[in-house]
This record gives sequence, C-alpha cells and structure tokens, in this order.
Amino acid sequence: MTPEQRSQWNLYSCVPRCIIALAELRGKPILDDEFVNMFEGALPEWKNRFGLTSIGDAIRIIATLEIGSKPVHIHSVGEFQDFINAGGKVAHALVLTHKAWSQEHKQLVEVHHCRLLLGFESDTPNLILMSPAQDGKCYEERMSTSELSEVQAEFFVV
Repeated sequence: MTPEQRSQWNLYSCVPRCIIALAELRGKPILDDEFVNMFEGALPEWKNRFGLTSIGDAIRIIATLEIGSKPVHIHSVGEFQDFINAGGKVAHALVLTHKAWSQEHKQLVEVHHCRLLLGFESDTPNLILMSPAQDGKCYEERMSTSELSEVQAEFFVV
C-alpha cells in the first residue's frame, strides 16, 4: 500500500480488518497487503475511500476466503438475545453499529463502525469485541447489550 492508501485504510477499513481477524481465528491467516491484492480490483469504491467495504461485499469476501458459512443477519440486540436463547450457536459475528458517542457534541451521532464478536464475558451481559481503530490498531472492548442497543447494533453471525 502507498502511504496515502495506508492512511485511508486506517480510517475506513473496519470491515476488512474484522474479516482479516476472523480469518486468523479460523486458521486461515491473511495479511493486510494480501487481502488488498486479492480484493482491491473488485471494490471500485476503494478508489475514493481505500478500505471502505459494504456488508454485501464483506459477505462475498468471507465466502471467497472460506472462513464462514452464509451469515445470519440479526437486526437488533433483542433479536440477537432471542437467537442465543433459542439455542443459536454464535462463535463469531460482525457487529455493525450505526451510532457512537461524540465527546464534542455530548450525544450519540451517526457513525458506522464494524467490530468482531470474540466471545461473551462470563457472569456479565457483556460481549467481548475486537474494534479496529483509526490509528491502525485493533482494541478489545467490552460492551453490554444495553450499550449495543444504544448504538443501534446489528449482527451478522458467521
């Protein structure tokens, strides 16, 4: 990647970085540059926002890399809890959120972000998530179901 592409990758590539982490967890590791070489030509939106990837493209990439079954789309935290309570198996999921807390505005604002569900914290209602950051690193965070409801989370169980 060029330095400009790397800068944009850090800003826009939360979906690809979650897929790369999922590939690692599923025993099929892929490096950022390998991922870019495989998919850059198929994603024309990368010309303007390098790394920005739709959920439809993410589903196709997951299938191409053979790292998950056809995702089950769950539209809300309540539906996700019902899915689990009904015996649904969840090893990993892409967790898309549509809101985030803005320190500047002191309220929730529209921000689209993707995290990867890594697991569930024992003895709490918290989910353990890997969250790509705009500094190019990924951080582990814990979010409760109420926090996920607040940021309008939806789930793609893979």
